[in-house]
Amino acid sequence: MKAFVIIVILVVGGWFAWTKWGGADPVEGDATEQAGDSAFNAVDDGDAEPPEGDQASGDLSADLEALLKDSERRWELCVAEGRDPALDKQAPKLALDYSTVLKATYNVPAMKEMQERIVTERLLPLSAKLFFSKYRYNDDETGIFKQHKVAQGERPDSIGRDYGMSYQFINLMRERPAEDGELKLGENLKVLAAKEHGGYYVHVDKGDYFADVYACGILVKRFAVGVGAIETPSPLGKAHIDMRSLEPDWTDPNSGEVYAWNDERNLLGRVWLRLKADEIGQDGIGLHGYNGNPEQAVKVQASNGCIRMRNPDAELLYNIMVPVGYYPTEGFLQRAKMLVEIVE
Repeated sequence: MKAFVIIVILVVGGWFAWTKWGGADPVEGDATEQAGDSAFNAVDDGDAEPPEGDQASGDLSADLEALLKDSERRWELCVAEGRDPALDKQAPKLALDYSTVLKATYNVPAMKEMQERIVTERLLPLSAKLFFSKYRYNDDETGIFKQHKVAQGERPDSIGRDYGMSYQFINLMRERPAEDGELKLGENLKVLAAKEHGGYYVHVDKGDYFADVYACGILVKRFAVGVGAIETPSPLGKAHIDMRSLEPDWTDPNSGEVYAWNDERNLLGRVWLRLKADEIGQDGIGLHGYNGNPEQAVKVQASNGCIRMRNPDAELLYNIMVPVGYYPTEGFLQRAKMLVEIVE
């Protein structure tokens, strides 16, 4: 009863905070380890497309506020009963709901603290089990997570084509090295129905230097990034990834010299994810690693317009994304949609 009174007071007062059930003091630490230790209260401060809400004032819409409160109720119930929310059968739906709320917080300063807590204390613990463990979710109500029984002659890549995944991502989800090609006959794999559920979306925030990566509407990872220098800014807008390359050559935009991927003068690292030029409005823009001065990799305005990442992060993003093919009649095709949006 005391917790309910506290929540009502906070809502009426027009601000949000984390509150400890049974006490009014804010709680720090790992929310998954303390039964009922915290809850979100989104109030008067505030897909690829952010859900509706009053972005100017920082308000969540009534529907999203209700969704957030219900998500917190389900999370707290798991914790109170001694269950890990990330291993609960409702984890996919819980992650999808938190991700829906997260998208409404982008570029809203009044929601920045809430955004950080949703990411670090809710979604990243969920995504660690959802996307990077072989734990399977039977009876997933979202329909996103499926099970695939390996048949004679199947390989990770052929399975990935059917579902809209890279074989590397399939391997990561079964806790194997990304390039593993071995499967056991009859092995049950956890896979994503990415073709059916919107594919992949990368939200790049230039001002806060991060990229949020989604699969099927659920946050998978948040990466630190670097962006274009003041004189060569990263363009804003949406574009599909139309090239996914490992160990690419790099052409120096100033000298025109071409350097192989393992040449120390090649700044790209091992990964190149190119954005469609006619959609982003500029040639040669993409996401990639960085072999130069580490201090110029992320959290800086220093590139020629591309989105820079730390090399291990760029390689993980490569593994999550899917192959791209070009065909004489169909043009460029993706196994599943890969959309990148760059915002201020």
